[in-house]
Amino acid sequence: MRAVLALAALAVGAAACTVRPTGAEVAWMAAGEDWPALAERLRARGFFDLPATASGPRDGACLEKVRGGALAGIDVVRACEGPGAPRVWRMNTHREDWTELSVSR
Repeated sequence: MRAVLALAALAVGAAACTVRPTGAEVAWMAAGEDWPALAERLRARGFFDLPATASGPRDGACLEKVRGGALAGIDVVRACEGPGAPRVWRMNTHREDWTELSVSR
């Protein structure tokens, strides 16, 4: 019984380590907004300005949100200004490298 409870706790903990809004949700937002409007919405949802020393993809001014820990990995969603439209990436330190997300409308 203890093993089942431990596994359930791990599953709930892993789900709690996901950035909200998710990368896919941010990509949908970015598809219909210009950078200033998107940046304002993301800052209201806990995204912060990306420091110049940060590694990984970037394209102009960027905002990022990070959540996670040692068990499920660190989940990162990054949105950048881009030359014509905002660009969005996500990654998880345990499961995936940087992936650019886009939406066709």
